[in-house]
Amino acid sequence: MTKITSQIKLIGGVLSLIIAFIVLITIYINHTSTQDSLVINVAGKQRMLTQKMTKEVFWLQHHSSDEYTTLNRSIEEFDHSLDDLINGNGNRGIYAPPKPSIAEQLHHIHTLWKDFTHYLNTFKALLQKTRTLKEKVPEASEHILNISDNVVKVMVKEKLEGSYIDDAGRQRMLTQKIAFHLSQYLINGQSEHITSFFHAFALYKSTLERFLHTQALMDLPRLNRVLTDNQTAWYAYSAYIIDLMDKQRSLNQTLLKIKDINVVLLNAMDNTVNAYTAYSSQRHKELQLFQYIASVIALLFMLYSAYLIRKIEENFSDFLKHSKAMATSF
Repeated sequence: MTKITSQIKLIGGVLSLIIAFIVLITIYINHTSTQDSLVINVAGKQRMLTQKMTKEVFWLQHHSSDEYTTLNRSIEEFDHSLDDLINGNGNRGIYAPPKPSIAEQLHHIHTLWKDFTHYLNTFKALLQKTRTLKEKVPEASEHILNISDNVVKVMVKEKLEGSYIDDAGRQRMLTQKIAFHLSQYLINGQSEHITSFFHAFALYKSTLERFLHTQALMDLPRLNRVLTDNQTAWYAYSAYIIDLMDKQRSLNQTLLKIKDINVVLLNAMDNTVNAYTAYSSQRHKELQLFQYIASVIALLFMLYSAYLIRKIEENFSDFLKHSKAMATSF
């Protein structure tokens, strides 16, 4: 009897420990689920931020707004969240990378992020410069047109051959053609406008140089003066236009870099989110397995307890029978 009582006490103690273990595991599972959900959410939001920054860049490219607040906020948020994911942040409930493979992926993302931010900052600087230059296009084009028109007027007054006047008149058209294809290229970046632009640009330049090297034209004082003014204005205008084209070309190349890195960065971030999700799922399965094993052990102890209780009842029944038999015999 004493042995059975000791066993029941032991079973009661073990059951208490198992129940406490199950409760602790349940609390820990809930805690880790909250942590994992937060980390996966932060990592998942990084994917959205890469798209938001790229969208904002292309929106700024095609609008006249100088408002970089949304872009800068996205850059700052991505940067801080990436640092938290790499190093952990207890205040936010974000743990450090739980596996070497995840840490390696995050460091790869950090390298991509440095390149991405470099091109984002380059974009902002170039965008401001090109906008400043673009604002001067109408005025600069009008100025070179007026000077070219003066050349035509002086040639008419000097009663020069029709071929000279025709070529000078074409110069006026070329100034507008240059301005048109330049504007179209600045708007949509299509390569055919580049070809047409440089064709008109080269024709205007060669025609002006031919005028300047024709002694019969330069011997006329009034025409010499307007052609010299035309040459000075053209040098300034062409330098300005080439500078604008170079900066626009650099801006377009920067946009392509942003677009390309965005794709790589998005895929890398997506793989990291999948890795966090897989880790969370595996960890929960392992904890749930411990929970199931503890529950099965508790059930076995409960069955064994029922068996012992049954044995106690049988022993007690036998004891009563023996007691009655002894009482009757007396």
